Amino acid sequence: LILPYKNGYLSTVCCDIALNKLEQENITFSKLHNWLSLEIARQPEKDFNFDIATNIIDKYDVDIKKYHFSCVKKYSNLKEIAYLLNNCSAGYKNLISDRLQLIAIADDEGVKALIEIQNNYIVQAKLYNNVPANKNSFINNLIITFAKEIGLKINTSDVIINNFSLLNKAS
Repeated sequence: LILPYKNGYLSTVCCDIALNKLEQENITFSKLHNWLSLEIARQPEKDFNFDIATNIIDKYDVDIKKYHFSCVKKYSNLKEIAYLLNNCSAGYKNLISDRLQLIAIADDEGVKALIEIQNNYIVQAKLYNNVPANKNSFINNLIITFAKEIGLKINTSDVIINNFSLLNKAS
C-alpha cells in the first residue's frame, strides 16, 4: 500500500508508522483522509509550536466549572480540534500569533467549542459544525464568564450577552 501525500509519497518511516496505527485502530475508509491528515501533522518533522508568548498562553489556561479553557499551542492540536469540531479552523495555522489565538473549551468527554480571540476581543465562538456558541446557553454563559474573568471584550454575535447569569466558579 502506497499512501500519496501532495506531490509525492509519504516517507517509508511515516508510512510504516501510519500503517501500523491504521491496522491497530481499524479506521474505516470514510474516515481515512482525516485520520491520515492528523497522523501526518503529528509527525515531528511536520508539527510545530505557534509563536505565542508564554504569558498569553498562561492567561487563557482557565478552569470554570468542569470545563478547561486552553490556548491552542501546536499545529497537530489545531488539526485534531478542527477534526473533532468538524470545522475549518486548521486553516488558521499561519495566522495564530500574539495577536490572534484560538482557545479550546473542553471537558472530560472532549472539545466542546473553539473561541477566536484577536487583540483581547472574542470575535468568534463556535460549537461543532461551526454552530454559534449562543445555540448552547450553558456554553454561551461559560464563554461570558471566561471573558469577564480574564478581561476580554466580546465582539461577535456568536455569544449573546443578554440574559446572562455569571457562573459560580467555585462550583
